[in-house]
Amino acid sequence: MKNAFRLSLIALTLVCLSATLAFAQATPTATPDSFFTQITSSPSANTFVGGISGSGRFVVFESTGDLATLRPGETTRNVNNADGNREIFLYDYAQRRIFQITDTSVARVDPTKPPVSVNTTTGQVDFSNTAVEVSNNRPVISRDGRWIVFSSNADTPFSFNGDTNRTALAADGNQEIFLYRIPDVPAADLRSGLDAAFTDLRQNAFTRVTNTAASRLPVAGTTTNLPIVADDNRMAQVNDRGSRIVFVSTRNLATKNADANPEIFAWTRTSNAATLPATGAFAQVTNTTGAFTFNDNPSISGDTATDDGAEDPRSVIAFISNATVMRDVNDAVITTNNADGNAEVFIASFNGAATTGLTQATRTRRAIPSDIVNVVNPGPRLSRDGRFFAFETVAADPKANSTANEAVRGSLLPSSISRPPARASRPPTPRA
Repeated sequence: MKNAFRLSLIALTLVCLSATLAFAQATPTATPDSFFTQITSSPSANTFVGGISGSGRFVVFESTGDLATLRPGETTRNVNNADGNREIFLYDYAQRRIFQITDTSVARVDPTKPPVSVNTTTGQVDFSNTAVEVSNNRPVISRDGRWIVFSSNADTPFSFNGDTNRTALAADGNQEIFLYRIPDVPAADLRSGLDAAFTDLRQNAFTRVTNTAASRLPVAGTTTNLPIVADDNRMAQVNDRGSRIVFVSTRNLATKNADANPEIFAWTRTSNAATLPATGAFAQVTNTTGAFTFNDNPSISGDTATDDGAEDPRSVIAFISNATVMRDVNDAVITTNNADGNAEVFIASFNGAATTGLTQATRTRRAIPSDIVNVVNPGPRLSRDGRFFAFETVAADPKANSTANEAVRGSLLPSSISRPPARASRPPTPRA
């Protein structure tokens, strides 16, 4: 689904800021120079960074460009994006290569013609040959560089032909949550400047996390309107080792969302990292009602203190919600102060099976009813240990329940957000 709120930046260049020059300097300085490496170049394609691994080796992004690099022995690419579909790509800094992870295409009305055309006289974009749009969206990578989580409405994102699957797409076409397991790679010194030996990072290593019926059937494109598909499972985030993810869903994944409200869900991997497809279990975090109530843009803590240390059995989950009445999955009403339905930040502790300590972290008010006070944009926003959460607000004091708001929105990293209390019993967390 094309997101109406996504920035449409033509020919956006993905760049990587590297500080490795500091290692090459014979005499370090107080302000070492940095340099930029251009990773992608496309005259007309959109490219959006999804995340970077903790070591800086991997960068995951989505793009409509034909960006994959040749593999050893190839003279023409076996995997390409000549049709300009929105695909997931993975850049490996050690190999200096881009891998196209997904390979999908839309369902067309006439398979002999492009899905989208442009009137050369008027410049009008014509979507009337797109029966059902297929896209891969919002990829995020785990800190250990082993897992990518994203959403897609292709049943098999590794290879999916929309024309062949047109009937099935027309009957559903919903965006679902997927995990991709990045193949293990030999260790590489990113400071050496040497290209690592080739490792094929594109493999059929996908796990379909959700499998839900769409809230609405797809709508075909027209000469003036974009095609529409249901975006019922979205905004996924992953912890450091891919053992837990959080996301928004309007579907009844844990028997507590019959009203199809956008709720926060967690998924815990119950299999080890080598088992594919992975297995896991759902848990519902929020349980709200109301036609205009939303819970959105969740984040999850990394759950590790060091790259090679043990995982903390508890996660912290944070999100934004405008619920005036917040209930947990057990229907217990959480103490809140949000009678005006303002978007507020909430946090909870998650032990792999259930959430506890669901708490309203901000208490703000709008001076003008149309004001937006707090904003949580998509992306990882919690620290590894779950003690700090970054968001934007115009509130002079986000905990004061005051209408004293600033004219310009700033960024805050409030130290007042701390880990919720631990649950008495903690089931074991699957290890990678």
